[in-house]
Amino acid sequence: MATKNESVKYKHAERAAWRQVDKEAVILDLESSEYFSLNEVGVLIWEKLGQGADLDAAVEAVCEEYDVDEAKAKKDASALIGELVKKKLLEVQK
Repeated sequence: MATKNESVKYKHAERAAWRQVDKEAVILDLESSEYFSLNEVGVLIWEKLGQGADLDAAVEAVCEEYDVDEAKAKKDASALIGELVKKKLLEVQK
């Protein structure tokens, strides 16, 4: 059975401007002028979510790219999604 986050699709918020630098990314909140950084795994999740992926698709991409346990990847991706939504950098697609 899917949890609440698993079937939800996301998009980057209009207030978020971002740039990838090497394997990391910097996200600027255009409204608060706060910067956030993502490591290379976070960048992969951010990109997948920005393309309309749900949690499961983002986790699948992480597991394909990196040697990581699916349960750990899901836990970490869920935490990242929660933080990005809380900071209003990621929005649920309607």
